[in-house]
Amino acid sequence: MMDFTTAPDGMRIELAPTTHGAAVRVTFPARSGLDKRFCIKLGGGGGDGYDVVGRDPVQVDARTNRHSGGVGAGFEHSLRVEAVSGGATFEGHGHDCFCFGYPREA
Repeated sequence: MMDFTTAPDGMRIELAPTTHGAAVRVTFPARSGLDKRFCIKLGGGGGDGYDVVGRDPVQVDARTNRHSGGVGAGFEHSLRVEAVSGGATFEGHGHDCFCFGYPREA
């Protein structure tokens, strides 16, 4: 488990990696006036993509077939990303990158 706070803005990031994936939670500071975005760039495999599967809250199912070796043909890594606080917006950036945005006053 990794738990750290970024400087100078005070964004808290908690990461719990496993051998097959990870859980991450991002907590933005309560101060207003900051751009608040959490973006995911998929690994660059030929099978990268994502689908928006829910809107309230925003939910995204994503997949990539990029790996560092040692897996058989047809490998695919899947992930589910959910915005758990209200007011999140979804921003798609091509077939392999997406962001969740939050209001500055949130």
